[in-house]
Amino acid sequence: MANYIDKYKIKNQGLKFEKEEPEKAIEYYKELLTHEYFINDFWLYRRLVLMYKKTKEFDKKTEIIKTFFRSGIYCNNHQFLWFRNKLRILSEKNYITPEEIDSLTNYFKTHSLINEEKANTPLPIADRIKKRNGEIIVISKEKYDKKQKQYEYEVKCSELNRQQRYDEYIELLNYMIDDLGYRRYGYFQKLCVAYRRFNDYDNELRIINKYMNGESARTKVSDEWFEKRLKDVEKIINPNSSNKELNEIKTLKEENKYLSKRISELEDKKPNVNYQKISDLDEKSIYEIPFNIDDLNLVKYPDYEYDSTLNEFKNLKRKNILIQYGRFLTQNKQTNDAIKFYKNLCDNTYFSNDWYPYRQLTIIYDKKKDYHANLSNIKDLFHSNIYLNRYQHVWFSEKIRRILEKVNVNENEIEEWFEYYETHGALNEKESNKFLADKFVKLNDRVFIITDEYFNYRQESYALEEIGRIYERVGNYELAISHYEKIIAEKEYPLFKFYQRICFCLEKLKDYNRELDAIELYYTDPPMDVSEYSDEWFEKRLKKVNKKLNTDYTVDELKSIS
Repeated sequence: MANYIDKYKIKNQGLKFEKEEPEKAIEYYKELLTHEYFINDFWLYRRLVLMYKKTKEFDKKTEIIKTFFRSGIYCNNHQFLWFRNKLRILSEKNYITPEEIDSLTNYFKTHSLINEEKANTPLPIADRIKKRNGEIIVISKEKYDKKQKQYEYEVKCSELNRQQRYDEYIELLNYMIDDLGYRRYGYFQKLCVAYRRFNDYDNELRIINKYMNGESARTKVSDEWFEKRLKDVEKIINPNSSNKELNEIKTLKEENKYLSKRISELEDKKPNVNYQKISDLDEKSIYEIPFNIDDLNLVKYPDYEYDSTLNEFKNLKRKNILIQYGRFLTQNKQTNDAIKFYKNLCDNTYFSNDWYPYRQLTIIYDKKKDYHANLSNIKDLFHSNIYLNRYQHVWFSEKIRRILEKVNVNENEIEEWFEYYETHGALNEKESNKFLADKFVKLNDRVFIITDEYFNYRQESYALEEIGRIYERVGNYELAISHYEKIIAEKEYPLFKFYQRICFCLEKLKDYNRELDAIELYYTDPPMDVSEYSDEWFEKRLKKVNKKLNTDYTVDELKSIS
């Protein structure tokens, strides 16, 4: 006699195979397609689609969706939209034509929709059979259909946004909140982002207030997001800001909306780090891994994955091999092999919640001037749910801006990436990889895994530098100078590179008198990382400025100025 508990056990076994052996899960699911328990159930087809995605067998993924649409098996509209959307994505990769999709859709509507009554026979569909508090239960059809309807609206929202039908997108989200009473905070976030797109700050503020007034489900993370959003809106609505730099930034925002995504990051709180407590690399690291470049000759193609049976140090050694192997390929100009390797790292368990492989691919594509591949890679990152710290977000966003100067791309599609990231990856800071690849610092034959404190300091200094470089790239040297001077004056990141950037900017402006003042600042209020190199650099700079001004200042004279 058919038993839903038996069906759950069959389903659960497949899910176990998925985690351990995806290929075995595929064979298992294929054998079950004719099983009497699943004869009217879409669940197996959906799992096969997901498995073929995991194994990157896109031709088989296409075929299994085709088979489902021709099977006569009923599914609700949410599931139908899910399968159809997968075909749309596959059509963009030329695995299926739009005409074939239309034909399959029509066949489904005329042959499958009529079989709704068969859907839960001889047993309820697998999606309704769950384990709760140790007990296997069947969710009522009414409750299941209600939740699926909500998911259907979510899919429709995504399609409207993708198709740039923004008025309908906003209208549907408001309907979901006001008329249907859906309380997911993600819907409120999406509306805030949508209204910001059209500078509709009054409506954005209305949605924020609805959230604050308890009309949405809330978490600590969502509270932080809306509190920050509220401060942003209040700053925009209030034009009488006393902060001169923020007013200058607002001007730049109006000039370039992509630039604004990096510049607005200036308003974020910086990590609380006291760099002066850190002396050398031994004190700034928590692990030291011996490493010799010759070790890579013993590894033809490392395919390590995280192994829970190994201790932390051994796993870190294996991750380091992957990092160094990638660098070995790029340094030896084995570009195609490097691209393949880093693409594989995007799905490697050692690099889960780690932006590193995407960044390396961006660097390679940048050198190759392969702008479309670069955009595709960055799009994958923004949709990966990986959290990006301030520097990484600024860096990748700036790459997008510079690529858009070279190729013609629908800018609304780019905005959709940012929107997706803001409501997904940006909320996942706590999920970040504990040992991000950027924490592995190689020095001669040793690799140090640096502390969180030192890592945060480095990343923040890079962010500040990149923001200044953005000002320079768009030709706003005065704002760049103001930015660097503020960093130095605040004494938190008084690094040589910021003194250096001021000189470069003043040289662009041909303002050598002010550049002389900048050189004087280096000697009278020196950076914390003074070195022989920085001293030599400024000595040469002084000679160059003396020649331009027809003066003969010496280093000792500048040092004596109080």
